[in-house]
Amino acid sequence: MNKKITAVTLTALMVLTMFTAMVPAASAAKEVAAPYEFICAVNTTQVGVLSWLNASSKMNPSILYYDLDDNEGKESLTMPIYDNLTVPKGKLIYSTLPWTDDEGNEYIAWAGAKFAVVDTGNDWIISAKLVDEDEDDDHLLRVGESLSLIGGWAISALEIDVDGKKSWLSLTNDGEEVENIVVTEGNDFTYEEDLGASDDTEVMNFTVETVFAGMNTNLVKINNIDLISTDTVEVESGDEDLYNDFEVDADPTQIQIINKDEDITFSEDDITDIMDFAVRVNEDGNLVALAQEVIVGGPVATPTVTATPTDTVDANVTATPSDVVDANVTATETAPPTEPTPTPEPTDDEVPGFEAVFAIAGLLAVAYLVLRQRE
Repeated sequence: MNKKITAVTLTALMVLTMFTAMVPAASAAKEVAAPYEFICAVNTTQVGVLSWLNASSKMNPSILYYDLDDNEGKESLTMPIYDNLTVPKGKLIYSTLPWTDDEGNEYIAWAGAKFAVVDTGNDWIISAKLVDEDEDDDHLLRVGESLSLIGGWAISALEIDVDGKKSWLSLTNDGEEVENIVVTEGNDFTYEEDLGASDDTEVMNFTVETVFAGMNTNLVKINNIDLISTDTVEVESGDEDLYNDFEVDADPTQIQIINKDEDITFSEDDITDIMDFAVRVNEDGNLVALAQEVIVGGPVATPTVTATPTDTVDANVTATPSDVVDANVTATETAPPTEPTPTPEPTDDEVPGFEAVFAIAGLLAVAYLVLRQRE
């Protein structure tokens, strides 16, 4: 009798296990493309009382830029809000200060994002940081394969010379090649452009970590990709066109945006655009906050990289020493243009469980035979 109960119990447990495996995990749930609102610097407004809305990078990193690892990000937005939900002219001040990293690169936070400083003074030129990796972020490229980056940029491995530890790499933007050079293992690939400063500005930089040959293909390992946008933002002191109803007040130490000419009036249960931010007031008109709306599944907000194969060269062709030149010198031979590879359309996840029916039937059959033998 005990053996019969044991057999039935084991069978039930196995069936439950199979059904548990059929239930999709929470991580497999489809992402909902819905708007999500981030708010910060919530403050109370009362009749006859002056209220201040103060937001800073360190205290409000959900909207203003702040790097927790490097303790960097020096944005702030300050405004007094009177009981009639009005900010007097000259009282709303957005301020941001630059900083320099360990390698001597100068950056500045701008409208909640990290920007590289291209040129500074009373007039600034800044550029959005598209990819900001370190040496722990690495990518393997087969010969003939491309690594797609944000903003239409791509890195392709054309050929390698394993004996010389060299790789021939191509950089393209929107499908057109802008640079191709041979880089020795351990050295950097650097690409510069004229972005309006007195000297050319470094747009792309990454390190060729390793060059090696496999049984069926040759590969190059790169890391520490650094990329800024070639579409710059010019911030000129006294400019009133950068943001309507706001004036730029800049010097070599900081940038400020001020509502010098007009009062700003908010409304109950409404959102008012302020530069690239927004100020939201609740239904009762007694709470005000800095706000920002994000659409999940919408445009990519942070840089991402994906590898896609191309037909640039044969994946099994290895460059001979005579085919390459010294590192960081432009190759004399230009690689044939590559045609963009279409991204495969996503397919719906397969519905689990059909195969499990046969497995469950088999388990039940085994249990039946065990019970019958016992009888």
